Amino acid sequence: MIGQTRRKFISYFASVPFVVSGAKAAKAGTTHKINISDFAFTPATLTIKAGDTVRWTNRGDAPHTADDKAGKWRTGTLKRGNSGQVTFDKAGKFNYACKFHPAMKGKISVT
Repeated sequence: MIGQTRRKFISYFASVPFVVSGAKAAKAGTTHKINISDFAFTPATLTIKAGDTVRWTNRGDAPHTADDKAGKWRTGTLKRGNSGQVTFDKAGKFNYACKFHPAMKGKISVT
């Protein structure tokens, strides 16, 4: 019984997108959108400013993720219609991929 409850709890929270943010609430940046469909991120490359947020939305049938290859952030598993977002507070280049489909790759450049 406890094992089933624990599995349901973990399963639920594994599918809920979460936000990674280091930006201060006082300065709101722009939110940029990336669609996930046909096993691709669109756009695959994006240049944003520090303080901006990127929101990935899964428009396809298969579950996907957007995970930083350096392991600094991840969207969690996104089922069809779900979104996950990350706020970037420092300049840098971030390569990411879908953990389920490693050929799906993208890049965020933060200025």
